[in-house]
Amino acid sequence: MKAERRAAMELGEKLRLARLKAGLSQRALCGDEITRNMLSRIEHGAARPSMKTLAYLAARLGKPVSYFLEEDTVCSPNQAVMTAARRLFDGKDYAGAMQALAQYRAPDEIYSRERQLLEILVRLHLAEEAISDGREPYALELLEAVAALGRDAVYYSEDLEQRRLLLLARIPG
Repeated sequence: MKAERRAAMELGEKLRLARLKAGLSQRALCGDEITRNMLSRIEHGAARPSMKTLAYLAARLGKPVSYFLEEDTVCSPNQAVMTAARRLFDGKDYAGAMQALAQYRAPDEIYSRERQLLEILVRLHLAEEAISDGREPYALELLEAVAALGRDAVYYSEDLEQRRLLLLARIPG
């Protein structure tokens, strides 16, 4: 990965974490100065903000611009874990994402909800793969874990529960 792209990703991650810690949605942080789409691109490292935009965002977050430009600022001990898990999940490497999530160290107010949701999604995908491969006991174990995680997860939706139930229905017996 090129150094410039890595720097954009680090800046975006710091921005995202600061926004989440401030309890702001992307739309709330954007105000009237930038679009939510542009902020999303910045947070994902797909775009670099101008200094004017960065100064605006930093001011809205109550941080100095230098905070976002300094290297090696670790906002959370789980930052690298979640970044790796997201990348693996996006690349459809669900087993790898699960291994990355196993490195998560609780408690972490920044990532706990995202970790719950990502773990649920990973387990659903792994269960689907297990069913397709004829490993029903493993699929059942994964789906039971999804149900347990779903009881405490803020973002566990009816759609996710429906998906879990549909997968359960595919398991014979």
